Amino acid sequence: MKKTIAIVGIAAFGASTLHAQYSPDLTATEKAKIWSVSASLRGFYDDNVTTLPKGAVPPPKDSVGIEVSPTLGLNHTGEATTISARYTYDLKYYKNPGFSDQSHQLDAKVDHSFSERFNLKVSDSFVDAQEPTVIDNSVISSPLRANGDNIRNTGKIDFTAELTKLFSLQMGYQNSFYMYKQNANDLAKNDGTVNPLNNPTGLALVSRSAQLDRIEHLISMNLLWRPVENTTGRFGYMYGQTLYTSPEPIIYATPTPTPNVYSSVRNQRSHYFYVGVDQNFTPELTAQVRVGAEYVDYYGLHKIGQHSSAISPYADANVRYAYAQGSYVQLGLKQVHISTDLVGANAADPARDQEATSIYLRGNQKIASRLNLNWLGQYQHSSVNGGGTLNGVTENFYIAQLNLSYQVNSFVSAETGYEYDRLTSGVGRGYSRNQLYIGVRASY
Repeated sequence: MKKTIAIVGIAAFGASTLHAQYSPDLTATEKAKIWSVSASLRGFYDDNVTTLPKGAVPPPKDSVGIEVSPTLGLNHTGEATTISARYTYDLKYYKNPGFSDQSHQLDAKVDHSFSERFNLKVSDSFVDAQEPTVIDNSVISSPLRANGDNIRNTGKIDFTAELTKLFSLQMGYQNSFYMYKQNANDLAKNDGTVNPLNNPTGLALVSRSAQLDRIEHLISMNLLWRPVENTTGRFGYMYGQTLYTSPEPIIYATPTPTPNVYSSVRNQRSHYFYVGVDQNFTPELTAQVRVGAEYVDYYGLHKIGQHSSAISPYADANVRYAYAQGSYVQLGLKQVHISTDLVGANAADPARDQEATSIYLRGNQKIASRLNLNWLGQYQHSSVNGGGTLNGVTENFYIAQLNLSYQVNSFVSAETGYEYDRLTSGVGRGYSRNQLYIGVRASY
């Protein structure tokens, strides 16, 4: 502990994720202005920086360090249009082994009402990061930390038209783009940073780029029915397509004359059929529920003379209760097929994806006028589809996060927190990770 305090130079140790580095919502001071700026300074301790399992070679590394994170926000509310944007830069320095990470997050939204009947919402979320819970913002496709500039951009547009007093039509399109830094050349360096437990393919190491570089398209159409003021029924359909973009092999086939298998064999189409309801029980208690089925067509397998499909449940639901001013609790669940960094070793049967169920419980407790507790608990269970011996293998990912902040005055707050990640895996890459931090945040 003495070592930690000496390195940080403040009474602090810290780390950051809370699904991206904890960053509370805009304060009343920030919301009152068109622009706002803030910055946080933290000291931290991370007992498994590389997210490696015990017994790995090289072994897991722990480190103390310092984190600096400035944020710039823009907000404009007009008669018919609301515009907001927020950019956060994050720099972490790890004393062991003496390296730094930089990440960027940019979120922008535009909400425009053409009239009482027609509304358009446009948003974009860009991240350049290393942490899995930052790169993926809901269900996690890879539970492992990835060094370097790993990019995810998600753009979304939704248009709602009121057809009658009872019925409305909602149409949307979402595009997500993933690009990981690690490629085959990085693996060829053999510099000791790559571990087979982090990349279990059976025959050869495969880069993150080959595993996960992709473009995802999602088109949605919903018929909304509002029989009473606080209830909206939903009849929906979505069409999704995942296109893998890396030119590298995901399976190096043997013997030599056998062709390698490339990521495009995992290209797939999805059809979602569901019903749902948005219910405002009271101003404090609300619920959104979508339940149905997902049909997945793994059409990319035709490149290796195979074809398969799957039907599974689809669900996306949450309930939120604001039980006091500044305090709430939210319970959510999502069941869906997702991409996976697991590949397999069978050239005739590569891993297609994972079927994942994610459950989260999060909230905010206003302990006193200046003291605030923010928390999150999340559990994800996933099962591999295809992949030979990987077929049916399961992984469980647990996340727990706490952040306690004290508002010193209108401009300065102090905060401390703890974050715990744990992965249990049927492929032997499970790990645990503890992170602690303490610091200050200034805003204007």
